[in-house]
Order: sequence, then C-alpha cells, then structure tokens
Amino acid sequence: MATYSHSRVSTYENCPYQYKLRYLDKVKVDIPTTIEAFMGDIVHQTLEHLYKLKKFKKRIALGSLIKFYRELWDKNYSSDILIVKAEKENVNSENYKKIGEEMIKNYFERMKPFEEMTILGLETTDRMTLPDGNQWHVRIDKLGCDNEGNYFVCDYKTNSRMKDQEGRCRQTACALFYLG
Repeated sequence: MATYSHSRVSTYENCPYQYKLRYLDKVKVDIPTTIEAFMGDIVHQTLEHLYKLKKFKKRIALGSLIKFYRELWDKNYSSDILIVKAEKENVNSENYKKIGEEMIKNYFERMKPFEEMTILGLETTDRMTLPDGNQWHVRIDKLGCDNEGNYFVCDYKTNSRMKDQEGRCRQTACALFYLG
C-alpha cells in the first residue's frame, strides 16, 4: 500500500529522480537549514501559538505575540543557518527576523479578533484511505468551521512566490497568507 502526500506529489512533479532518491531509496542528504525555511518555521510556530491560545478562549495582544516570536527566534537561531543572499544583497539574520515580525503584525491586524471560525484542529496529521486502498497523508495547519457550516483548511505560507488556486505563480505584496 502506498502513502501519498502533497509534498511527495510535488517532489515527483518537480523531479522524479529527486522523488526516487528521497522516498524510494531513502537517501539522506545533509542540507543546511536556510534562513527562509527557519523564518517560515518560526512564523508558523508563532501562529500556532496564537491559535492554541485562541482555541482555549484566551486573548492575546500583538505585543505578546511579537515577544513570543522574538524569544522563539533567539532561542533557536544558530550561526550555521544558511543565508544565501547575505553577500549578494547585503542582508543578515536580523533583516529576516524583522521580515517575519512584519508578517505576523500584518496577519494579526488583518485577522483580529480571530472570530472568523471555530477552530476544530491545529497541526492535524491524518490519513485518508483512497478508493484503491492507498492512503493520502493529510497535514493541516488549521482546520475550522464558520457559523454557516463551511469548513476551512488553512495553510500558512511565508513564501513571496505563492500559487493561486489554479496553480499559477504570482508575486505578492504581503508574503503571509491565510488560505480559507
């Protein structure tokens, strides 16, 4: 029985040989963490923290959320994180830290008071059985339902080149999206 996921399918679409190496041959490659991936992870963890508090009916101020983000960044950042654009564009980790902070501020201001839906799950990992017996591995950042019975699968992205629902690439002014 095969198990599929969005990341597996995307890897295959991008490069079948990369898929073979990663998922079939299980070749482990020691790749340094990039600053973009690190920032995205810290922003993601911060939003998860926000919604965990919200799920338990706790209120959170923007200042507290930014403080959480900064502390998480400082605790986890290390000098071995790769900053590809450091020499070429004269940027450093503090530039990225500020970019992530700005994304959180923009998201917070756009989404407050966070009453758009009831949170049903955060960071869910489930498996859905397909008609042929194979499985689809499902990861959801936030699953919610509004007052009209509509369900929302929400994914946080910090990538500046996002795809719309038809799969076309588009540049964005705001790099953090709430897809729902």
